[in-house]
Amino acid sequence: MRYELSINVNYVPNWSITDGIRELLQNAKDSEVEFDAKMSVEHVARVRAGKKLGTLIICNEGCTLSKEALLLGTTSKAGRSEMIGAWGEGLKLSCLVLLRLGVELKIRNGDETWIPKIEHSEKFNADVLVFHVTSGNKYENRVQFELLGIDSALWDKLRSNFL
Repeated sequence: MRYELSINVNYVPNWSITDGIRELLQNAKDSEVEFDAKMSVEHVARVRAGKKLGTLIICNEGCTLSKEALLLGTTSKAGRSEMIGAWGEGLKLSCLVLLRLGVELKIRNGDETWIPKIEHSEKFNADVLVFHVTSGNKYENRVQFELLGIDSALWDKLRSNFL
């Protein structure tokens, strides 16, 4: 299934890789608080086409995302002081920015795999954020973000920005 979001590729032009990762980490922390879904973050090396790629893995065990999470403004966190996020934008904007900056993303969600991409939309005649969703994997009650292209030197530098 292909979900085309009406977010132009040039939105939030000043955001960096740090901003994109920050949003994913904030969402993971909020899931830990809201759903008691244990958060883990690790940096590993993955091999792609015979080449080692640094991969940042952000995971929450004990929750999944609904497709409604792809709608801008959809959130269960609005007005809740214990939550970091509140606007329902972080997931979409972080994926957009990270893709735009050359980071490859894969989201393992329940029995689905979500692959965000920047693609041309015939409907909008513009490049937009698109999620390709496939199902049929073994169900795991988790959401796991895999960010390919975050080398260890970059992660060492970035992680000092996060608590």
